[in-house]
Amino acid sequence: MGKRELFAFTVGPIVLAAIRFLPPWVYLGLIWLAALAAAAELVLMLRQRDLPVPLVPSLVALGVTLPVLWWKDIAVAGLLVAAIVLVLPTVYLLGRFPVAGAASAMAISVFTVVYFLVTAGAMGFLRTEIDPVIGWKIVFFHCLVVWGGDTGAYYVGRTFGRHRMAPVVSPKKSWEGFAGGVALTFFGVWFCRTVFFPELPWRLGLADRSDSLFFAAPVVLALFLLLGLAP
Repeated sequence: MGKRELFAFTVGPIVLAAIRFLPPWVYLGLIWLAALAAAAELVLMLRQRDLPVPLVPSLVALGVTLPVLWWKDIAVAGLLVAAIVLVLPTVYLLGRFPVAGAASAMAISVFTVVYFLVTAGAMGFLRTEIDPVIGWKIVFFHCLVVWGGDTGAYYVGRTFGRHRMAPVVSPKKSWEGFAGGVALTFFGVWFCRTVFFPELPWRLGLADRSDSLFFAAPVVLALFLLLGLAP
């Protein structure tokens, strides 16, 4: 059994059960930990390429601003981004960090924190911002559709993939896999809407497609909030 299958049959149900039955603050705590882990992985990967990206200041900045965003609501997002852009370079310049590559390191540090603030912040708001009663349904829908699309793209691409989408950037992705991902995404939308989310408008369901829960979350949140499609 591969890693995908192991996750699907073990971790997946536990995550979905936690989303459904545990209080929202537990869900936010899990998202907070996942965001810090992902940010640390990105920074450490870049540090292996001899880029002196500061790890601790980046994680502290994300660890502080993400709960503040959820506590104070979306209205403070602009202020938090401005604070990150101003504070992180200052910390770098005042700290004992290498001068060589300083510009790149500061830019990457700011990007990392802002990226996960926006994406992980949106993941949290999917559960809490739109409607506390149906928040778990929105997160279910988001997770199952994205996971389903990713699974379809992986297995169809691995079995039938012949025509590469982007040979240089992502040589393993194929047009056949993309088609399989889209097909399973549509099935996921139908399944979620039929089983537990009948109030979901079809035009909203048909717009969610991405390979990453964090990356897709701001798009889903924007569709609910900005386009007036929330139930």
